Amino acid sequence: MASIGLSNETDSEGLSYDSIISQLSTSKTEAPESLNTNPLDEVKFHAGLALANTFSQLSLPSRPSVTLLKRGFQVTVGIDLFSPEWGAEGGFLNYGEDVVNGNFALALREFDLKFFYRSVHSEKWGYRAGAGIAARYLKASGGGVPTQEYEIPGSILFGGIEARISPIVSIGLEIGSRNALIDNSPESGTFDAILRADARF
Repeated sequence: MASIGLSNETDSEGLSYDSIISQLSTSKTEAPESLNTNPLDEVKFHAGLALANTFSQLSLPSRPSVTLLKRGFQVTVGIDLFSPEWGAEGGFLNYGEDVVNGNFALALREFDLKFFYRSVHSEKWGYRAGAGIAARYLKASGGGVPTQEYEIPGSILFGGIEARISPIVSIGLEIGSRNALIDNSPESGTFDAILRADARF
């Protein structure tokens, strides 16, 4: 009887020892997987093309004041800020050169940097909103007045909605307002409307 009891105790101790060794081995093999997790694996880049419209009141010295409405295109590249909800993007907008009121030619280009929040709660629909800074380059020529060139730094507030065609591609409408950061800006009351297509990869 004593030998049987001793054998049972030895078996239980052996099983306990074996289970402990097994658990330790499992934790050792799983640890490298967690250590190899790279936060950059979740970061996505994005790029986009858009049709842009800008509206503003324009007052240039020695020229008539005009209500400006120009159409152009936009190219953007961006990156997630370590989260699918937050991101940053840089953009180039070219509104080309048009004759204004049959009087003088006006060319407009812009570079901007935006930071935004993007909702990810729905697979089909979402919104984005944010703020940024921009630099506009405006050139007026002709009309019997010497060529005038302006560099206009400004702040941007914007928001919009987007339809997600796939996990990669989305299309959306964005509305924004701009405020010049200089006192002698020839532009005032500037608003933008942008129809954009974006890809995230």
